[in-house]
Amino acid sequence: MVHFKARSLFVRIGILFFLFVANAERAAWAENITETQAIELIEALKAADLRVRLSAHEALGRMGPSDKAAVPALIEALKDTNQRVRGQAAIALGKIGPPAKAAVPALIEALKDTNQHVRGQAAFALSKIRPLAKATVPALIEALKDTNQRVRGEAASALVKIRSSTKKARD
Repeated sequence: MVHFKARSLFVRIGILFFLFVANAERAAWAENITETQAIELIEALKAADLRVRLSAHEALGRMGPSDKAAVPALIEALKDTNQRVRGQAAIALGKIGPPAKAAVPALIEALKDTNQHVRGQAAFALSKIRPLAKATVPALIEALKDTNQRVRGEAASALVKIRSSTKKARD
C-alpha cells in the first residue's frame, strides 16, 4: 500500500509537471494550480522515494513566487541526507525569490555544505532572494574563498545583486 501511494503521488507530480511544461507561461500555470495540488507537492518533499522528492522540488521551483507556502518545507529539505535534494531545495527557494527570505539563515548554513553543488546552489538562491546585506554579506565573502569556481562565481553574483538592490533602496 505504501509503495502504491508513493507511485501514485509520483504520477500525480509528473502530471502536474507535464501540465507546467505544456503551458508556455509560468504565471498562468501557477495561477491554475489548486491549493490541494500545492499541498500535495509540499507533502511530497518528505516522500521516502528520492524521485518523488526531486520531482516535487522541481515543480515547486517552477511555480516561483506564487508558492511561498512551500518555504518552510524547502528549508527543512536543505537538511536532507541526499545532496541532490538539498541542491534542488536551494534552487526552488531561489526561484521563489524575495518571498523566501525566511530561508536566508538556512541558505547561509548551506554555503558550508560538504557538497560543492549545494554550496553553489545556495549562493544562487541568495542572489535571487536578495536579502539584507547585513545578514548575508559576511557568509558570501567567505564563499568567495571556496575551492570550487562555480561557488565563487555564484557568491560574487549574489554580492553584486545584493549591492545593487541595497543601493536602489537607498536612492
